[in-house]
Amino acid sequence: MCQQCTLYSSEGCHSCGTTCKLCQANQISNCVNCYETMQISGSQCICRNPQDQRNIFYQCSYDNYAVVQAIFDSISPILTLEFGSNLVNINNLTCDQIFDSATYLLLGSNSSCEISQTKIVVSLSNDAIIMANYTLGFKSNFLQFQGYTKYIDTFYLVSVKIHVMTFLLELNLFQMMPKEVSFICNGALIHFKV
Repeated sequence: MCQQCTLYSSEGCHSCGTTCKLCQANQISNCVNCYETMQISGSQCICRNPQDQRNIFYQCSYDNYAVVQAIFDSISPILTLEFGSNLVNINNLTCDQIFDSATYLLLGSNSSCEISQTKIVVSLSNDAIIMANYTLGFKSNFLQFQGYTKYIDTFYLVSVKIHVMTFLLELNLFQMMPKEVSFICNGALIHFKV
């Protein structure tokens, strides 16, 4: 048996599967031990919270631990945070209640936050300056999973996905009657003259 390798792999250490803490040597998916939020089921580590079935990290969303996936939609612009388990709904929620001050400033002055089952949906304002590689800082002891008594105090941001819209503009010069084409994209006027 060996403990999960962090930065390297050598003859004496073989990385275990993503959810294992310890595994049988040369059998990366044969877990022997799991991290706090997981439990052994056969030879696999599964989440103690039956709602979080993502199996994407060595921890999962359970009790006071949150494993968060961020999805940024540049078209809307909306930042969706997937927690993998239903959150307790909070009336009159504001973004400054969830995020630390550094993150809150990146979201823009008129950003809004809403809990929607397993997600927090952040509608970014026009002056938002957050980028995909920025670190998100959450406030501890405010958010809570349904069915649990503890507030979340440990957050793992495990992935950031970016959804961008691409435009494909096909112009058939022989059949095109107007010699100019214009359209608006995210508030910017794009004009082609042929």
